[in-house]
Amino acid sequence: MNKRRALAAGAAVLGLTAAGAVTAAAGPARAADGPGPAGAVYTMTNSPAGNAIEAYTRAGDGSLTPAGTYPTGGTGGALGSGHSIAVSRSGRVVVNVNAGSNSVSAFAATPGGLRLIGTTSSGGTDPNSVTIAGDGSLTQVTAAPVAAGSGGIAVS
Repeated sequence: MNKRRALAAGAAVLGLTAAGAVTAAAGPARAADGPGPAGAVYTMTNSPAGNAIEAYTRAGDGSLTPAGTYPTGGTGGALGSGHSIAVSRSGRVVVNVNAGSNSVSAFAATPGGLRLIGTTSSGGTDPNSVTIAGDGSLTQVTAAPVAAGSGGIAVS
């Protein structure tokens, strides 16, 4: 990928983050530029009225195409972490925190879009960070009081 396209792709993801969303990207890197799919980018709305994951298809040239919005079953709230959404190494699982409802949601990433596996208690108040173990079998959630705000990028 040439430097200009790399900067454009980075600016697109940073633009999503600057807009208040938390972002995670998934998919294999591509050696050559091209119009075909290279992976996916997921953002989290973090809305107190109902949190949702917004999915985008990422092309080999870094361009993004909206691919759907998926309710998490929880509500957004104060976040102070850029690690509020994570994608497994395989790209098959997306996990996010729902700070407003003290819960965590998990999605299966399928060719047809995201499918909500379930939403469960985070085991604490104000969850703000989530990590997925390398094989996707374990998820760890950190919860702590934080200042309002959100932002960050996670790439797997």
